[in-house]
Amino acid sequence: MAEDEISNGISKAMLAMVQMIMMMYILQYMMQYLQQSLGAIGLPGAGKEEGEEEEGEGGEGEGGEIQYEDLSTFTEEDPNGVLTVEQYSVSAENMRRDDPARLYKDYGAGHFGNFDIRWKVTLHSYSGDMADSFTLISDNLGYGKSDIVDGLKVIYSYSEIIGNPTISLYKYVGGSSTKIGDYQISTETSYYLKFVRDNGTIHLYIYSDEDMQNLLTEISGDVSDLQSSFSKLVFISGRYDTSTNPSSTISITVENLRIVKAN
Repeated sequence: MAEDEISNGISKAMLAMVQMIMMMYILQYMMQYLQQSLGAIGLPGAGKEEGEEEEGEGGEGEGGEIQYEDLSTFTEEDPNGVLTVEQYSVSAENMRRDDPARLYKDYGAGHFGNFDIRWKVTLHSYSGDMADSFTLISDNLGYGKSDIVDGLKVIYSYSEIIGNPTISLYKYVGGSSTKIGDYQISTETSYYLKFVRDNGTIHLYIYSDEDMQNLLTEISGDVSDLQSSFSKLVFISGRYDTSTNPSSTISITVENLRIVKAN
């Protein structure tokens, strides 16, 4: 009788253990199913194990949310009141070629070594030959080859010689400028720019869509003769040329500035 009781006790204990193990497997399956279900509806952190970090490249916040540069933290110089600056966009309306207006930020020495910088540009209108505006990466706040020592400049302009507005890429080395290339554009059409420096090579990719899937052109060139890094980014600037077609004007918007990489 005692042996039967012991045997029954062992059987019950084993059964309880088996049931516990089965419950653990069921709970584990249910947790995995719940994580997959949350991931399917796009909730932050879904599909991640506890303690696992959200992935994301530079220029992205928690959960991969895109982070644009806050233009209200930039320095604005606009003596003639042609710029309209909002948190993520800046527009110039009928900015003359002789206007010194600009919006810039000093990120600190050596900030822009190899970089990946992206933004959107829309040329609204222009009037007169050589109407232009530009974006600049440099160590000094200059307007042209007379006062930009070293730097990289993306120019938005119209020239009667070309006959169409263009986006152009120039490099400045020791005060001398070299045109790397250009691409003809249309007014009231948005273009999405991806500006990448990879050691001795510079790339300007121009896309027609915000997701940067439809590449219109790539402008690339050698910049091994350029200094290795820069501190300042001028997001928009007038040409400040008082001698050549000073009354030519341009209306333009640049926005959604995103620094994906800078080192």
